[in-house]
This record gives sequence, structure tokens and C-alpha cells, in this order.
Amino acid sequence: MSRLAAQLRRPGAYALGLLCAGIAAMIYSLAGFIIREFDEASGSQIVFYRSLALVPTLCVIYLLRHRGQWRARLAEAAPQVLRAGPFQAMSSTCFVYSLAFTTVASTLFIQGAVPIIAAALAWMFLRERPGGATLAAMAAVLAGVALMVGDGLFGGNLVGNLFALGAAIAFSCYIVLLRRGRNVDMLPSVAVGGCVAAVANGLLAPSLAVSLHDILLCFAWGSLLHAGGTIFYTYASRHIPASDLSLVGMLEIVLAPFWTWIAVSEVPSLLSILGGGVILIAVALWTMARARGHDGAGGER
Repeated sequence: MSRLAAQLRRPGAYALGLLCAGIAAMIYSLAGFIIREFDEASGSQIVFYRSLALVPTLCVIYLLRHRGQWRARLAEAAPQVLRAGPFQAMSSTCFVYSLAFTTVASTLFIQGAVPIIAAALAWMFLRERPGGATLAAMAAVLAGVALMVGDGLFGGNLVGNLFALGAAIAFSCYIVLLRRGRNVDMLPSVAVGGCVAAVANGLLAPSLAVSLHDILLCFAWGSLLHAGGTIFYTYASRHIPASDLSLVGMLEIVLAPFWTWIAVSEVPSLLSILGGGVILIAVALWTMARARGHDGAGGER
């Protein structure tokens, strides 16, 4: 019996894994609320200072995790880490830029398509053949994204929706690369992504002079929320199946628009809600089909 199988047979470990996954989703869902609290910082400035806070925190976590073996572990993971890091940087940058141009709901709904986009990329590059459920989900997600991009075209949010789509595609590429490097600790890839994002956005920013309030928000987001969510998510991924992790992770997509609706009365358009609903339902049904082994794929699982 594998170690993961043994862990999944322990009800206490499974319940704790679900709890950690829920906490991670709640932490990540605060991103939209936080970005609405900035006074004057632009998207490039936010990404720059958030990355400056995130990278040292992740380095400390990595050192504590591996202690005296960190050099050997890092050397082992370096090729995969260096390939995945830039996609993580692109995803985080596009995500923040999207929130600057459109509603939190629109951004998060499009992000909900990540599992399906990742499955499509795995089909193309890893030769992981999708089954009937995955193909149906891909079609539904494509329709949902089309509705939201169309809404952006007519509602003035096209740039934000395109950035959100870019973030989803980049993060899906990152997930596929994580899958290729699943035999090593890929946490440094987030740190590499943070370094790339800091350099790129530092060069793009017209100035790095922002208010102390905004800098403190960036550091709280990077070193506390983002890093904390990563810790809880990593623990959860070791104790619950990926399908369950995907379902619990959808809490982020539901909660993020709720926080901004409560805090700043930000309400998405009807077409955006419709498109987002199509995406969420498609991903939920697809995840449950995979969990029950009903996808019909010969080489996907």
C-alpha cells in the first residue's frame, strides 16, 4: 500500500486535509478584497512589492522543510523549477492586472476554468488522452469563457477578461509542469516565479514610490496570505485526492466575489454571472466524474 493510500485511509488525516484545503481557499479568496483596498499602487507596483515579500518567506519555509538537505533537493528539482517558475510569474502578474480592469467575479470565474485548460494542455503536451467527460467539460468551459469575453467586449471589461484568460492559461501551463516534476519538491518554482515577476514588474512600473499603506498591504498579501495559503494547500494535497482538492478549491471562486460585494458593493454583470456559472458547473461535474472513474479515458488517469 502506498503512503498516500495509507493516509487517505485515516479518517482524521483526510478530515484535516479537507480543513486545510478549505482554509487555503478562504485565504486565497481575499485577494480581490485586498486589491480593492490599495490607495494608489498600480498593478506592476503591487506585483513587485508582493513578490519581494513572498520570495524570502518561501525560502525560509523551504529551508525549514528540508533543513540540511536543501542543497541536494534544490539541485534535484532545478531543471523543472526553472521551467515552471516563469509561468507562475506570468500567471500572478496577469491575475493582478485583470483585477485592475474588471470585477473580481469575472477574474475568478475565468480562473475556474484552470483544471479544464490544464487537462487540454496535458492532452497536447503529455499525451494524456482525455475521456468523454473531459471533452464535454472543455466544450462547456469554452462556451462560458466566450460568454464572459463577449460580455467584456460590450461592457468595457475586455482587457480585464483577457488578462484573466492569460492568467488561467499561464497557470494551467504551470500545473502541467508541476505534474512533470511531481517527483521533486516544486515549492522553489513559486519563489523563482516571484523573482521573475519582481524584476519584470519593477522594470514596467513607472515608479516604485507608493504609499506606506500600499506597501504594507503588499507585504501582508505576499508574506502572510499567499505564503500561508501555500502552506495549507501543500499539506492538503498530501492527504486528500486531487479531485477533492479541486472541488474544495472552488470555494475561492465563490467567496472572492462575495467579499468584494460585502466590502465595496462590487456586483458583476448578469452575463458574467451566467458565463461563470457555466464554468463552475462544468468543472464541478467534471471533477466528480473523474473522482468516480467515469471519465472514459484510457490513458488520462
